Amino acid sequence: MPKYTEEQFLDVTEKVLPKLSNLARYIGASVWRNGGDIRDVISIGKLVRKSDGPEQIGLIIKTMMKYGVDGRENDY
Repeated sequence: MPKYTEEQFLDVTEKVLPKLSNLARYIGASVWRNGGDIRDVISIGKLVRKSDGPEQIGLIIKTMMKYGVDGRENDY
């Protein structure tokens, strides 16, 4: 199965995060730069509140990329 292009990834991100429509592309772009796994987008979307801004979302993404879903520290 071919990998998504960045634009396709951002479109899918908007579809899986409909309640965060104004933040979905920002989240998608950040995840894309860190490996581009749509499962990470979904996990981050569950943690983000509508009132969160780029700084709070950045901290969530940084934590998710460092520790992953299972809570163990990653080396990348």
